[in-house]
Amino acid sequence: MNERNRSSVLDEYLVIQSQLGDADAFSRLAGRWHPRILRHALRFTHNADASRDVAQESWIAVIRGLRSLQDPARFRAWVLRIVANKSRDWIRREQARRRAVAREGAATPDVDVPSQAGDFDRVRSLRLTATPRPLQARALSCALEARSRATR
Repeated sequence: MNERNRSSVLDEYLVIQSQLGDADAFSRLAGRWHPRILRHALRFTHNADASRDVAQESWIAVIRGLRSLQDPARFRAWVLRIVANKSRDWIRREQARRRAVAREGAATPDVDVPSQAGDFDRVRSLRLTATPRPLQARALSCALEARSRATR
């Protein structure tokens, strides 16, 4: 029996024992698979911190779904699919976060954090005037138009 087969057989055994509630078997399974899960997540996220988060979310999904895995020989494909799906979820969340930050950055100018209470009101008023809302912009436009008619 070659090494790959021994490894697969051991994984199958650990999966079956884990499904039966053997915490030591699950701990051994996690010890064997955690580095692979981290590497797989890193391939998707290209971010070490994110890959650790994805691995943690993946292990939670594994714990919740392990009893429903009908073919222990499919553990490898099953767990890597979970990691891929959790990685994709992370990528979607990160893209949404970046879009929100970009929208927020475009809508408000960078303003220093106020150092005194009096500065806070000034910064707040700057922010309000720097990002006119549609109604404020329309009112400003009407006022400018009326002013220009009055000076003609």
